[in-house]
Amino acid sequence: ANDFFRDVLYQIAYTFHSESGTICLVDSLPDSKKFKFSLMAKHGNLLEDKVTISNLQEAWITSKWTLGNKEPLIISDERQDSLVVKIFQQLENHSFAVVPMVYNEKLMGVLMLAHTEPSGFDTDEIVRLGVVADELASFIYSDRKRKADIALSERHRLSQDLHDSITQKLYGLVTLTEAVKLGLESGA
Repeated sequence: ANDFFRDVLYQIAYTFHSESGTICLVDSLPDSKKFKFSLMAKHGNLLEDKVTISNLQEAWITSKWTLGNKEPLIISDERQDSLVVKIFQQLENHSFAVVPMVYNEKLMGVLMLAHTEPSGFDTDEIVRLGVVADELASFIYSDRKRKADIALSERHRLSQDLHDSITQKLYGLVTLTEAVKLGLESGA
């Protein structure tokens, strides 16, 4: 799966002239309103440091942006945005697009791109990134559903096998018990 996301991210970064980017999947933690981010792919060296990615994810969580925002987060000057100013202090002139991958009102993941274009991300690029993110979210949902269906089918098959196995053993035990009883009654 990571090869798929790596290839997709490379194509997206190339298409949108981005030097760097990441694709993170998002899973809700059970009995909590928190999220777990899983880095599936990264491109470029802007986000080489795992601590940077972790801090960025923490910024998304802290800002409550991931808790229901379905719109892209566009940061045209990282020095002016309190979410990322501490994370990218050493960088200059970068624009960031953080695009939620949403399917059926559920956040499936986050696509982030960064580039040094002076104009940042224009409206057309943001719309196209939204379409790409929607397609990725649909793919992720379908893949997760397929895996869940396979797991459920396998559980059902194992349950049936276990049931059949126990039934056969019980039948064999009853038959053997009856044979022993008949043998004892006949004195054999």
